[in-house]
Amino acid sequence: SVSLLVFPVLIGTGIDFGIHMAASYHDARHRGRTPIEAAAACGRGAGVPLVVVTVTTLVGMVFLLAAPNKLLQQLGLAITIGLTLLLAVSLTALPAALSWTTSPPPRAPVLDRFLARNAAFWGNRRVLAIGLTVLVAAGGLLAAPQLKTLVVGTPAAYYPEDDPQRQDFDRSNDLYFRSRQDLVTNVLVLEGDLTTPAAMDLLLDLEGRIKQLPFVESDSAVSIHFAMNAWIQVRQGTAGSPAVIAQETSSPGSTFPTTQQGIRFVLDEMFSTPLANYISFFIDPDTYGIGVMLVEIDQPSDFPGLESRWNELNRVIAETQADHPNAGLSIHTSGASAVAYLFTAKELPYLQVAGLIGLALTVLQVGLLRRSLRDAATVGLVVLAAGAWWVGLLALSAIPLSIALLVPVVILEAIGSDYALHLRFALRDEGPRAWGTVGRAIFYAALTDIAAFLVFTWLKYELLAQATLATVYVLLCAGVATLVLVPALARRSELPQPSPPPASSGAQS
Repeated sequence: SVSLLVFPVLIGTGIDFGIHMAASYHDARHRGRTPIEAAAACGRGAGVPLVVVTVTTLVGMVFLLAAPNKLLQQLGLAITIGLTLLLAVSLTALPAALSWTTSPPPRAPVLDRFLARNAAFWGNRRVLAIGLTVLVAAGGLLAAPQLKTLVVGTPAAYYPEDDPQRQDFDRSNDLYFRSRQDLVTNVLVLEGDLTTPAAMDLLLDLEGRIKQLPFVESDSAVSIHFAMNAWIQVRQGTAGSPAVIAQETSSPGSTFPTTQQGIRFVLDEMFSTPLANYISFFIDPDTYGIGVMLVEIDQPSDFPGLESRWNELNRVIAETQADHPNAGLSIHTSGASAVAYLFTAKELPYLQVAGLIGLALTVLQVGLLRRSLRDAATVGLVVLAAGAWWVGLLALSAIPLSIALLVPVVILEAIGSDYALHLRFALRDEGPRAWGTVGRAIFYAALTDIAAFLVFTWLKYELLAQATLATVYVLLCAGVATLVLVPALARRSELPQPSPPPASSGAQS
């Protein structure tokens, strides 16, 4: 499901790439180029910054490929493949398709005049532009500690109250779990020979200790030992059960087999009955070498609460293993709480550090590829400012940190650097007219991307709706930061020149 997050990245980046290539093509046609010449011109114009942006973004994806979780590694690989294919299509099929189109007549729309005046305003008030940028960024960073970390539990809990899935979830909680907010099923995976008496002793001890934890539903802590014990008491049918149950009541565990041969015999017997379908969930029927223990945790919605409970559960597991050194079992945790804990405790800090290193590498690459300190500084500051503003908007909107925010972070680096680079490329090649041509393309790209993602904010699933709203915020921040900081950091010669006053029509005497 996380791999589906690749598609929003391709939607946003694809719209951006397409509009820039189309704008460059039609601009060349307006200057009298043939369709083939215009296609080549848009490759040399808009295509070059596309290559630079894609290369810098792909370098940032290297950190995902080295993430401490296979899920993030595969997501990084999927984004890498998607962006590479998107660049290839943008540089080949897109210019070919544009050569079949008719260019609209050239005109100077109101938007071009606004963008030129906007550039002149911020370019002539550099201190104001940088001061406001820093002030808003500082506000966003000061609000960052207010961000909560989303602890993903049962997915149905994130649907609206009138949704059937949410209603089923609430009814289950009312009926079985006494209306708790979110009781999440997790699994302890047991690896090793489960037929030895030492292994069975460990399972019995682990069941008992876990049931004593106040946040664990005691009826849920069951393993193959529980299933075998129940089978032994009923295996002889109605006539034989009372004696076995009475013996087990007076001397618990006395009816359970004490040898490996006896344990295997009971397991083989269980798998020869219709009960096999049930117990195959608890133990591998072929080798008896892998089993599971169910554990349902009353999961809190905040990470500190989850962390303390998960640490307590891991402590009990470690102590039980230490008390049964001859069991030969390794125990691994799985399930929604385990994934939430792993992401929040291990992967989120990794992503935060990787994001800062990725931004530094982006600035370095732009400086090396463009051989321009101004271009590198502009790209870095645009992405940095947009990121700080975005964090503030997340805090104001009460959108918590989660793995779903990985998509807007990728889009921030890809599209934020793309906006700034396209303007810097065009300013050096076209001069002040770029504020109207490429500036218009950036405005249209941002507007189209925002409209595309606003549609997804209506999703009933709150986690995805919040992620798409966060993506809208990223696009808005990247667009505004570009239109403010690029003029503020531009050369004087690159700014729009004021129009000369109209000549007097009066006759000279």
